[in-house]
Amino acid sequence: MIVSVSENRAALAPRRELTRRQQEAVLAIGHYRHIRKAGAAWEIGPHRFSQSIVDVLVTRQLAREASRSLSLTLAGQLVEKRLKDGQP
Repeated sequence: MIVSVSENRAALAPRRELTRRQQEAVLAIGHYRHIRKAGAAWEIGPHRFSQSIVDVLVTRQLAREASRSLSLTLAGQLVEKRLKDGQP
């Protein structure tokens, strides 16, 4: 089911709705261009994230997985901006 950005709780309050590691993953996906699947984990720049963390981001419609790469959705871009700006 597709949820609009205005109804996505993670997009409205990312610091409350996402764990620290999930927040780091959103920031890494938005920042680094080197993103690849490495076994059971994802390499995003110099960071490694488990598949379960990426699955949560995809389920919450913050990221999309396409051809062994990841990109942020519109809601994910909003989360990235809010995290960078220090908004709650």
